Amino acid sequence: MNTRARQRVTLNNLSEPQQLRELNRQLEWVWSQLMGGLTSRSFSEALREDIARQAADDAAERLLTGFAEKYTGNARVTIGAGGDFATLGAFAETVDNRLLTSDVTAEIVSDLSGSVRLSGMTGAGRLEIEGGGHTLTGSLSLNGARVGISALSFAAPVTVSGGDVRFSGVEIDGDGEEAALDAGDGAHCRLENCGLANAVSLIRLRGGASLDGHGLRGGGSRWLDAEHAAIRMSGTRPAGGVQLAACLCAPADLSALTVDSGVS
Repeated sequence: MNTRARQRVTLNNLSEPQQLRELNRQLEWVWSQLMGGLTSRSFSEALREDIARQAADDAAERLLTGFAEKYTGNARVTIGAGGDFATLGAFAETVDNRLLTSDVTAEIVSDLSGSVRLSGMTGAGRLEIEGGGHTLTGSLSLNGARVGISALSFAAPVTVSGGDVRFSGVEIDGDGEEAALDAGDGAHCRLENCGLANAVSLIRLRGGASLDGHGLRGGGSRWLDAEHAAIRMSGTRPAGGVQLAACLCAPADLSALTVDSGVS
C-alpha cells in the first residue's frame, strides 16, 4: 500500500475532530515549507480559523445531507394561476424535509385555496414567501421550518411548531377557532406590522415558544394567551385581555402598550 493510501485509511479511521487536527498539522507543515519557515502567529491563526470554519461547514452539510435530500429546484418560483406551481401545497412537496443551501423565494401571484403544511427544512437557506397582497383561504401549519412570510392574508389559523418564522405585513383571521396564531415546541415567531382577528385568543404560545412583536393590531376578548413562553413587544398591541402563566415579558406590563384595534 502506498503512502497516500495509508494516509487516507488513517484519516478515515479518525473522528471528524481528530481528522481536523491532523489536517491542520499537515497543512501547517506544508505552509512552513512553502513560506520558507514563516511562523507569523497571526497568519497561522487566521489560516487555522479558515480551515476550521470550512471543515465545520463541510461536516455540517455532510451530516445534514445524510438525513435530508438537497433541494434542487429554482431559487425563485411563482405560485398560483399561471405560475410555476398551481398551489402552495404542490410547491411544499418540493421543499419539505429538504436541505436548503441558500435562500429560496416563492412569489404568490394569485389567491390560493387549500390547507398547507411546510415542515422539516434544514441547512443555511431560508424560505421566503412573498404574498403580493393575496389570500390563502386554508390553514397553514409550519413545523420546524425557517420561513419568512410577507404581505399575505390568511382566512384560517396559522400553527407553528418549532422553527423560526417571521411574519411581515400579514393578516390572520382565526375563523372563530381557539387561536389565530398558535405557536409551541420552542417556536420563535417574529411579527411586524401584522393584524389578527376572529379567535378566542389572537395569539397563543405554549411549550417554550417566543414572540417578538412590533406594531400589532386587531381585537378580541383576549389578544394573548401564553404559558411557559417569552414575549417581547414594542409599538402597538391588539385590543383585548392577556392571560399569562410562567412567562418572561418585555415590557413587564404588556397592557402599557398602545392599543391598535384596527385590521386593514
